[in-house]
Amino acid sequence: MADKLHIVQDRWGGRQHYLRWENPVTWQIWDEVGLDYDATLGFADHVGFRCGTCREFPVFDLKARRALRLREIPLMVMDATLLEDRYMGLKPEQALEQIEKLSNICHCFCGSFSLLWHNTSLVQAWQRGLYLNILKVVAWNNREQVC
Repeated sequence: MADKLHIVQDRWGGRQHYLRWENPVTWQIWDEVGLDYDATLGFADHVGFRCGTCREFPVFDLKARRALRLREIPLMVMDATLLEDRYMGLKPEQALEQIEKLSNICHCFCGSFSLLWHNTSLVQAWQRGLYLNILKVVAWNNREQVC
């Protein structure tokens, strides 16, 4: 289908909603259909290193006891985690500080800073402003990274 629409990418992958992700089923299916990566694994209630790393890693099928071709790109931050009261409930300035801190750590270890920002978190002007500031911070941290 992508070919018909003239969409060209080197790699294909996705992210599953954390309530629908199931180990090892999700990884098995995604590997079988030929996806290159998954970017699901992060905490819903707190930002940070759920996988213990900010670097992409190969996935292992625990049930079949074999390595898969699929790779995991750990999720560092989700907008709802930072801003919603049921999770961290941070103010925009505090959220930006958390992102800057995590982005700096990822940069120091030549890792990836994976951000999930829902389009519903871009409705109000302050949300769009925060998002633009996040992009500036992350772009600054990705400058001239030599690993």
